[in-house]
Amino acid sequence: MQYMHLIVKTQFFTGNKIIALGKINDLGHKSAEVHAELVDVLTHSNADYILCLDNDLRPVVNKIRNKHITWYPNKDLLMNDLMHLCNEDSLALLKSSSGGTEFPEIAKALPQRLTHFELADNFGDIFEEMSHLGQSYMIIDNKTNDIISSHNVEQSQTIEGMGPLLYYFKAMDDKLDNETITMQEWVTNNDKHYTGKQTDLFTLLESMTLSPHPSETYELVDYLFKNFANRKRYTEALISKFDLSNSIAINLTGRFRVKERQCYSVLDLFKLYKAYKYDLFKFNNMFILGLNYKSGFIRGAEQTIIFTSYTDLEELKAKIKF
Repeated sequence: MQYMHLIVKTQFFTGNKIIALGKINDLGHKSAEVHAELVDVLTHSNADYILCLDNDLRPVVNKIRNKHITWYPNKDLLMNDLMHLCNEDSLALLKSSSGGTEFPEIAKALPQRLTHFELADNFGDIFEEMSHLGQSYMIIDNKTNDIISSHNVEQSQTIEGMGPLLYYFKAMDDKLDNETITMQEWVTNNDKHYTGKQTDLFTLLESMTLSPHPSETYELVDYLFKNFANRKRYTEALISKFDLSNSIAINLTGRFRVKERQCYSVLDLFKLYKAYKYDLFKFNNMFILGLNYKSGFIRGAEQTIIFTSYTDLEELKAKIKF
């Protein structure tokens, strides 16, 4: 791993210093041990950004502190962020095995892709930048599902996952009756969401429609799935059924985390809308995901607007009639 020390010479470059890595292949039972050696190397590098692909590197990412390091679930999303990080006089070090990983496809395609890409000006935070770039909407006819108008669909993206939406669909699929639920102890509990609080299933489902608190999401997931394996199977089945990106639900709550890149597009939402458009608005004429940047659905009298990465819902509501 001596190649990693090349990053020491970064004082000669004024742009972003980037390390992008794929896994080391064919390690067998020693994979975890060998990849763990990267923790110290990456921690002491001069990299401004570290981007990692492949499941073998996810534990490495989680062990590194005080670095802007992110694990990516697929090569396209990593390529997207990497291209925006490559600014004037930047240094990007890309490394992986030649087989057993899709990473070499990134290394091969990046130079050519950058020749047709306008290098970004310096910006404060890559994820803030992706949120601004990802603002997009589609206005859909309520009866026919025709697209009436749209904006920036090709660049549509988020920095959060859609977990709460998927769990809501699970409850709709199961056609569950309402019943009382006692809130359990979750790490995110507070004065409003506390152990022993009495609620019910329909109240939890309604909370999913308006940027739910993590404790509400934890409680609903526990009620619906009982364990991680069941939730994983359902999520993967939904991704496969509707041909969605595997980046739509990396963590349970959908919350943004620097260390694990999540993303979905307005087209992902549109696919789900066509299948669940009546269930979507059972409790509310909106279904909103995200905290700082909002994505989701707002239903009007004749049209529904589907959107990603907006901060002002009133701006979106003004585009349709109620």
